[in-house]
Amino acid sequence: MSSDLSSKLSADRDLVERWLEMSLSKDESTLSAAVRYAVLPLGKGLRAALCLWAAQAFASEPDLSVQAALPCAAAIELVHGMTLIYDDLPGMDNSELRRGRASTWMKFGEGAALLSGAAMLAQAFKFLSACSDSAVIVDDLAVACHELAAGQLRDIELSRQAQSPSVATLVRLHNLKTASLIRFAVTAGARIGGATPPQCAAMGNFGAQLGLAYQIRDDVLDATGTAENLGKPSGQDTNKHTFVTCCGLAEANAWLRNTADEAINSLAMTGLSESAQYPFKGVLKYAVERDR
Repeated sequence: MSSDLSSKLSADRDLVERWLEMSLSKDESTLSAAVRYAVLPLGKGLRAALCLWAAQAFASEPDLSVQAALPCAAAIELVHGMTLIYDDLPGMDNSELRRGRASTWMKFGEGAALLSGAAMLAQAFKFLSACSDSAVIVDDLAVACHELAAGQLRDIELSRQAQSPSVATLVRLHNLKTASLIRFAVTAGARIGGATPPQCAAMGNFGAQLGLAYQIRDDVLDATGTAENLGKPSGQDTNKHTFVTCCGLAEANAWLRNTADEAINSLAMTGLSESAQYPFKGVLKYAVERDR
């Protein structure tokens, strides 16, 4: 990622983090402590930043649009944090660590982890009530959350099958599991910024392709990267169904290129200027070319 885009991402992540720090409950209950532990500090904050950038891109007053989109960006990070809590649970990935420290269930117990995830989802919808066009945005997030759950369950079901699924099945899976929240982030941001329905649809298509490209690149890196570059052991997905295990490295890379091209085409259909498209193209380039 270019240095200027990395700086922009860092600044906007910090903005959302400060907003969450002020907005989340600070009472002394275990539930509040678990929620704050799970979501703060933020990770990359990419989904939240994409929401803010989409609002800026379509707004007549970009600075005001950022403030208007902050509740939505914070809601997105809460939902993302909820998915990480559930991913780590013993019945899912059984991971004791998250971002270099004890996962939420290890820190607070499984029951508290499950309930904190539910509380985060409820708080996310409460945040959305402050957004313009909130009824539509709330409905869109509900759809995205259902897709997240459906995609995760489908992934569990596929992991129990010895036979490799088709590439089309993997695409459908990751459009649900990986891309749905990214699609929501850019669509909701665009809507808050004043985009037209066709522009929102084009941004949604871009978000879906960005999420899919990110997943394919993950699969390629797991097959080809080194532990030094990845910052974690490579080859962890050899017993899972990935784009590489299903169709081979060459075809996976071809899918990656085609997905990136489709994302660029969708972005062009928004009618945004080149300067407005810049951060989205930069994130796409990072997703496709990163080495970890």
